[in-house]
This record gives sequence, C-alpha cells and structure tokens, in this order.
Amino acid sequence: MRKIITITGICIIGFVTGKAQSHLVSTQDTMATYRKRIDELDKEIIHLLGDRMQAARIIGAYKMKHNLAVVQPDRFKKVL
Repeated sequence: MRKIITITGICIIGFVTGKAQSHLVSTQDTMATYRKRIDELDKEIIHLLGDRMQAARIIGAYKMKHNLAVVQPDRFKKVL
C-alpha cells in the first residue's frame, strides 16, 4: 500500500511540475515574442528620429541663411 501511495504521489508531483514547466516555457516564448517586437519598434523609432533630426538640421540651415527666427509662433501653435 505504501508503494502505491508513494508512486501515486511521485506521479502527481511529476504531472504538476511538468505542467508548471510547460507554462513557464509558454510564458518565456510569449515574452520573447513581445520583446522581439519591442526591439523592432525601437529600431524603427531610432531610424525615424534620425530622419527627423536630418530634416530639422536642413530647416535650421535654411532659417540661418534667411535670417528667420528659430521659433515660428504660428508653427508652434499648429504643432501644439
């Protein structure tokens, strides 16, 4: 009788542990997927910020060449 109880207990513990590990792997896979997507988005954001900086430099050079104020009130209001 003790052997049956011990074997049953071991089987139950193995099942619960296996299910927990399965859930852990699933969670890790899900997290890896989301983290990969965040990394992709971060790369896009950095690229877009680089493009924006280049456009801002061109505008800055234009304003300097044509003696325009750095801040354009109408543009500032439009952006807000």
